[in-house]
Amino acid sequence: MKRNIVMTVAMAIIFIIVSVLPAAADGIEGNWCRDVNNTVGDIINITHSGDIFKVNLREGWNLPIYSEGVGSLQGNHLTATLRSKANPNTIIHAPMTYSGNSLSYTSYNMDSSFRWKGDYYRCKK
Repeated sequence: MKRNIVMTVAMAIIFIIVSVLPAAADGIEGNWCRDVNNTVGDIINITHSGDIFKVNLREGWNLPIYSEGVGSLQGNHLTATLRSKANPNTIIHAPMTYSGNSLSYTSYNMDSSFRWKGDYYRCKK
């Protein structure tokens, strides 16, 4: 009898954990925009496959990706390493934090010096 209760509780805990993890990933996945001169200027696209998140940056819907990389999510914090497509020697560390429809992006050069910071909103093309 006690064993059945323990097994039931264990299965419930596993179910809760499995249910919550994809929800966190789905929360940050998608497009995030920042307006420049009253139009969408910067776009961050985030997708994931398992524990790995792919991050692409572009400066407009119809412009090519200028930087891309991968990262990992912990809670509502995504930390990514990005590489410039124009200059592959330019590597950026980019921690991001999201809450609801807002995403805060900060980037640093590999020598840990500050590079750029901006706030984004969830968007669709």
